[in-house]
Amino acid sequence: SIQALEETLAILDIGNFDRAADLIYRSKHRDFYGVGGSAQIARDVSHKFLRIGIRAAVYDDSHMMLMSASLLGAEDIAVGFSHSGNSSAVIDAIQLAKKNGARTLAITNYANSPLAAEADVVLCSTARGSPLMGENAAARIAQLNILDALFVAVAQRDYQAAEHNLGRTMSAVTSKRRDKYR
Repeated sequence: SIQALEETLAILDIGNFDRAADLIYRSKHRDFYGVGGSAQIARDVSHKFLRIGIRAAVYDDSHMMLMSASLLGAEDIAVGFSHSGNSSAVIDAIQLAKKNGARTLAITNYANSPLAAEADVVLCSTARGSPLMGENAAARIAQLNILDALFVAVAQRDYQAAEHNLGRTMSAVTSKRRDKYR
């Protein structure tokens, strides 16, 4: 995992990273597509964005992805999450969103994958497999770190609004906590 993080940092295209942050920040609708473990990564970053007032919808069903993509336009972004970059449901949705004028972002481990080829912007992790955990586990950690950094970059686009919304969302769920550390 440490090696995956170091290698991902070494290959991360800072220009693409900044462009991705701008696109996410400026978009009217942000629709995230992923299946399996990639859907979980999409949910994680969607949760983070909601905390600062940036709404994103996550779709993990191929029909729902296509329905979502059919409604996106020039003010929107579709983000495809796929470790392999070969998930047909995600690729199909990204293609349709792009056809309808939306900007597209791919989060993948393979810069030469079909998903990456369809996206306007690509953010790549890099991970080699291990006999026990496989390649996907280390890549997931690297992708989560890229997305944590992307979250911070988006928040910095309007730090005051992010901080204000973070306070609001934290306050909204305080009553659901049972600890005494409020």
